[in-house]
Amino acid sequence: MLSCYNKPWEAVHFMVADNCNVNQYIGRREGALTMVGCASHRLNLAVSDYLIDYETILNKIHALITKMRTIKGRAILRRVTDLSPLLRNDTRWSSTHEIVKRYTKLDPALNSLAHGSLVDFEIQPLMLRRAESERSHALLKLLNDFEGVTKTLQRSALTLSAIVNNIALESGIVKLQRTEVLSPTERVACADFRLSEVSTRQLTPPSELSIVQQAFKRRKVVKRSRYADVPFVPPTSNECERFFSAAKLVYSDLRKRMDASTLEMLMFLMYNKDMWDGYTVEAVRR
Repeated sequence: MLSCYNKPWEAVHFMVADNCNVNQYIGRREGALTMVGCASHRLNLAVSDYLIDYETILNKIHALITKMRTIKGRAILRRVTDLSPLLRNDTRWSSTHEIVKRYTKLDPALNSLAHGSLVDFEIQPLMLRRAESERSHALLKLLNDFEGVTKTLQRSALTLSAIVNNIALESGIVKLQRTEVLSPTERVACADFRLSEVSTRQLTPPSELSIVQQAFKRRKVVKRSRYADVPFVPPTSNECERFFSAAKLVYSDLRKRMDASTLEMLMFLMYNKDMWDGYTVEAVRR
């Protein structure tokens, strides 16, 4: 990728990745590329640890929903509701929120069915007890909060300063955005963002002031930051992952002969779709 745009390796200052062991090892090596841990990945790990206490209830809900996804289960479910059951995906904790949310909506419908029907379709043994059902409703409230945090982390305009593997690096970037003083460890971690020159500029030209004013007026200066502007450092890799997922959909099996420059142009237009419209296309065609 760098060779396509005639960029040297030195142009890469950091990488944003999940905190797997390989990436952590690469980020800790001396002289290695600076690594910023993906905040979304850290949240997923934290939520997974938090949900361990609810694993028994989640497994029961999953077993019940799995039963309702069978042909007989769907048939009896259609008697009382139009909602379809949703399964839990182990690789995405958001699916846990969806399955619990769907269960809380299906629970009243299932309870409205006759006891004999539940026994005949072998659903009764999988039904949650009253206490477990109440606990699942309480769990949904917590998952709603987690879901809100997840959606916030996926915003394109989010910066590291909003969410406070490399603690010194990330805390240093946050302090740079807040114009706070860095510790010695943070200065070393943020060395790649340091500018080569530091200068000051005078706000009011001396010639516009009288000699008395120049003598007694305190000189006001604005210090240029010693470090580069760092809000461009993303706190998550979500946007990049979505971009490559979209590229995979565009570059399908039916488009394998597509030229690389054409694919690049399509992805560029798709990624920057907020910056152009039909009027822009007409203006270019003229």
